[in-house]
Amino acid sequence: MIEIRTIGGFGEVGKNCTAIKVDDFAFILDMGIHLDNYIELTENDFVENISTKQLVKSEAIPDTSFIKDWEVKAIIPSHAHLDHIGGIPFLSNNFNANILATPFTNAVIKRISS
Repeated sequence: MIEIRTIGGFGEVGKNCTAIKVDDFAFILDMGIHLDNYIELTENDFVENISTKQLVKSEAIPDTSFIKDWEVKAIIPSHAHLDHIGGIPFLSNNFNANILATPFTNAVIKRISS
């Protein structure tokens, strides 16, 4: 059985995220950030003080709680735009999954994660 959940990015530009479950295994396509919401939340505070929960509540990153029980095997960003990868530093640790991306996209993810 195949189940598809659109988690973010379908009603706005930003925080793109789709989860696809095939039988018992799932894959997440993109984990973006909504830059306007992120900037609004962080412009008066240091980013180090912002929690993932606050980012989800402010709709800056996708709410992946809808798939928390899924066995995610891979996070697959489509390309290196922040609206597709900006949430990875905040959300990828919630899943025991590899990030499968092009070398360029991986380099950008490493850079924004540091």
